[in-house]
Amino acid sequence: MYWKCQRLGPEDPLLAVFDSYTSHGDHSMIQKERRSHRPILVFGMNRCGTKWLSNLLANHADISAVQAEEYQGIVECDILSEVPRKFDFDSDDDYAAFLALWNMSDFVRISQVDVTSFARLPKESRTPATLLKLTMDRFAEINGTSHWLQKFGPDSLDSALRDFPDAAVLFIVRNALDVIHSTHALSKREGRNESYMSIAFGFVLAEKQLRRALRRSGGHLTTYESLQRDVEREITKICEFLRIPFSRDLLQARFEKNSSFAKQKRQPTLPWTTRAAVGILVGMLRMTPSLILRTYAGLRPYARRTASFVPDSFRTLRHSLQQDATENTPAISEHSVRAVGT
Repeated sequence: MYWKCQRLGPEDPLLAVFDSYTSHGDHSMIQKERRSHRPILVFGMNRCGTKWLSNLLANHADISAVQAEEYQGIVECDILSEVPRKFDFDSDDDYAAFLALWNMSDFVRISQVDVTSFARLPKESRTPATLLKLTMDRFAEINGTSHWLQKFGPDSLDSALRDFPDAAVLFIVRNALDVIHSTHALSKREGRNESYMSIAFGFVLAEKQLRRALRRSGGHLTTYESLQRDVEREITKICEFLRIPFSRDLLQARFEKNSSFAKQKRQPTLPWTTRAAVGILVGMLRMTPSLILRTYAGLRPYARRTASFVPDSFRTLRHSLQQDATENTPAISEHSVRAVGT
């Protein structure tokens, strides 16, 4: 772990400011306070270099990001995409359960922010984005930075752009064939063995989402290939976009040797026949209207609803909750324990 900070408790002065605002119903003042730390949101598909880019930018003295050796750098947080479909924040039991669970998650454990203090958040302000913003603002305050950074996949695009209008938004994309080949190789190593067609469909749909979000957000686009060719030039351009000074310290990737993008270089290349077939498939899917692709994706909602909720940030929770849910998380409802997954 690289960020050394003290856990904040109920007497934290930031929470006192938060309480004074909420007790008077002045939610505009909450927003004003929260804008003191600007979010940097990095979007990209799996195997496109989002972790590489995030780890490089996290080297900046003015940017905070939750990082740890066990995650080869930045620790992802699925709160925007996964939590809304698994927890009902209008329910006091579910909300208290989520806070207790999240406080034990790897993400919060590494950040060392006590999120249980957010139990006093007004019901109308209980949203995943608000919780993430308050947590990361506090984390940035501890580390004395004006920015905080988190990376997301395409599933979080709409909610993130809606809920963080003041964020600096970065996008990274990569050659389609390389992403599809890398994703297929990873699925084989993990025993899933996804088909090239399924991966290509997911890639094109996500690519269309990213391109549309880029136009809507006015964000900055970079590519894995350009970052690989001249990392200093690309990081300099990103710093200009973020309006922060460039430093050569940004080029020191502390987690590069062990992270997933470095391992991709050792994968065997695709046979030319497979590359040609996948290339034709991608080209056809790119010409397919987004509405058709989204409609097809929506035909499989049952699988998404019943999938176990086991993102990295909740990896270690299920066993301890089964052993002693009452002692560890007294407010956990039966539904919320099941939501963590099997």
